[in-house]
Amino acid sequence: MSWDGKLTLCPWDRRLENTIGAVTHGRLSELWRGEERLAIARSCQGRGVPERDLCRDCPSPWSPNHGS
Repeated sequence: MSWDGKLTLCPWDRRLENTIGAVTHGRLSELWRGEERLAIARSCQGRGVPERDLCRDCPSPWSPNHGS
């Protein structure tokens, strides 16, 4: 979460390119359980999201995109 309440799903997303909303406009639980976050989670389970620049070169060893 950024200083101004924007929620991103990745700690490496320092430019906030993949935000799913802001807690200033609602509750964190609503964002976390929301359809946008669930759709992103479903899309990257197992296969990752190499079409996203940020994800393609992911430095996290638990990421399916790591080392691809």
